[in-house]
Amino acid sequence: MLSNRSQLPADSMQKLIVLAEAGKSKAALKNAKQFEKMYPNDPALKNFIGVIYASTGNGALAAKTFRKVIQSSPSYIPAYTNLANCFSQKLAYQDAIKILREAIAVNEEIPDIFIDLGTNYQMNGEPESAIASFHSALALSPKYVKAWINLGNVLWENGQPKLAADAYLEALNIVPENTTVASYLIDTLHFVTTHQTGHSPYFKANCAIKSIESTYDLHKSVGDLSLSNFLIECNKIIKENELSVDYKNTQIYRMPAKVLDCERHKSIFANYAVIPKFCFGCIKIQIDVFQVVDLVRLFLFFDELDFLSQNIRKCMIEMRDSVKGRYKGLVYCSSLAEAESLLQKLRQSVDNALDCQPKFIIKRGCTEFEQAFPGYSKVACGDNKMMTYNLDWERVEKIWDLKHSKRSFVPSPTLPGISLADVLIIRNWFAYGQKIGDKTAGIMDL
Repeated sequence: MLSNRSQLPADSMQKLIVLAEAGKSKAALKNAKQFEKMYPNDPALKNFIGVIYASTGNGALAAKTFRKVIQSSPSYIPAYTNLANCFSQKLAYQDAIKILREAIAVNEEIPDIFIDLGTNYQMNGEPESAIASFHSALALSPKYVKAWINLGNVLWENGQPKLAADAYLEALNIVPENTTVASYLIDTLHFVTTHQTGHSPYFKANCAIKSIESTYDLHKSVGDLSLSNFLIECNKIIKENELSVDYKNTQIYRMPAKVLDCERHKSIFANYAVIPKFCFGCIKIQIDVFQVVDLVRLFLFFDELDFLSQNIRKCMIEMRDSVKGRYKGLVYCSSLAEAESLLQKLRQSVDNALDCQPKFIIKRGCTEFEQAFPGYSKVACGDNKMMTYNLDWERVEKIWDLKHSKRSFVPSPTLPGISLADVLIIRNWFAYGQKIGDKTAGIMDL
């Protein structure tokens, strides 16, 4: 016999949720189906059943259930967002966008719908629409941290680091202790000139570091004493501004507005064990140095050498257990000929300025590729002497691209000079050096 009540009591719904959260999805679904016989018109109960279907991998049945909820209860917003999520998981972002816009037509006062809409626009390669959607969410809820972070992320990806920094700063004004947002803001300091206006301790610290950098003029004098004194002053600035963020980055890049899309390439390799076509043209000069102070000196050279201005370069500590070396600098080149030409200039500029003789090599691609395909990284004059791309792998790359979002990235050029972000990374280098027993790492009191 059916109950006259149209909605499942709250305590019964809570018990279903507890079951599902405990990993007992089958029991939760069975009980929900029993309740559905008594409460056939409860949209929240039907929506819950759809959520269970989705969580157990039955996306088609979940989508069908959410559609039924929308048809019978068109004002029930969670069914729209859940259906949109089903589409998003299948990379059908345009379908998700359509459903979310239908939800907004029903109720345009819910900021989360605009956030979901913006995320789908972003994943579909429509950054301007994503930016507009996040702004709409903030118009409804100006202190919504998630909206500020999402806005910052899409602005960053769209080549607008200054506006991204402003968005992250707004988020930090609301949640000052959020270390994730603080890290995002610090990341922008590689690309943004900040001024000591406002109350951001990150901007103040960055400006102070820029100021003392000119005093020490490290690009001209990189002796242990001047470097040590500079880093001591930087530590004082960090403490004075009470910056306690755990900034984990360990690589410093200097680059023009170019993009390598390494995340895509490495993901394809990790999932399919094939080397992407792009990586067969990725030629690098690798410079191995043997103490952390020389890594800092190498970074300073990378920062100022004019003949490297159009090349991506980075300095890093080697964190991979299976890869030899500790401290490395890399210069990305467009061809073997360019690499050989730049190598001669680098030897003349770098050799005599470092304490220990560096090791120079020209290689191709990532070390992991060479480990899987011995001989891949070796370079030689003449294409017939180098490993060539397997044309069968093109199909794999096309499948990968079809299965992943159209999310776009517009690169921004890094700024010369030392920023707060650089100093925090250098601190991580010294911490690593102290851990492995590098005596030169003792000049910095962490």
